[in-house]
Amino acid sequence: MRNLFVGLIGLSALYLTACGGSDSDSGGGCGTASACGGDVVGTWQVSSSCLSVEGSAMMGTMSCPGATTSTSGTKITGTMTYNADKSYSSNLTMSGNMVVTLPASCLTQQGVTITCAQLQQALSGTANATFSSATCTDSGGGCACTLALTALTSSETGTYSTAAGVLTQTDSSGAPNDSNYCVQGSKLTLSPGAGSSAMSNGLTGSMVLAKQ
Repeated sequence: MRNLFVGLIGLSALYLTACGGSDSDSGGGCGTASACGGDVVGTWQVSSSCLSVEGSAMMGTMSCPGATTSTSGTKITGTMTYNADKSYSSNLTMSGNMVVTLPASCLTQQGVTITCAQLQQALSGTANATFSSATCTDSGGGCACTLALTALTSSETGTYSTAAGVLTQTDSSGAPNDSNYCVQGSKLTLSPGAGSSAMSNGLTGSMVLAKQ
């Protein structure tokens, strides 16, 4: 059963990695920002966010076909600053829950079947910097496990550029990340772009920030 537990932990870690320095809120059908462009110079504070997780795109770390994942009560707080000299900085904190649903077939491996209570106990024993606790309940013969994500603070600096409604941020390691963006008055809306690591890992949605 160890492979199943490692897969669950790896999945939650992948979610955090994909979101690092970006946005999130409860999953379940989040819209995306229009790429209207505009002037991003200034300091912006996150006012709301919504990010959907496409579980099938993230199941590569799972050892069980049919498992799905979603987010619940996940949110981002913090600020992002874009300077006139094309440098930027961000200080963001993510918190919330991830729900991993396993069909009954996932609960039997190598001829051994475990209960949701046993799965919860095993996951709780491996809680780490990624998640602080786990609760598993029966779900249609399988289990739905809610992982309480440990609040993760991400501070980042780098340079940015804008073109045709796409904001490209290049962090201090040289890794670029694209977002569709739209500035309307004192509101900035960001969404993972086609070239972003978030989009490639099945994340869609938007984050709304207010100018300070």
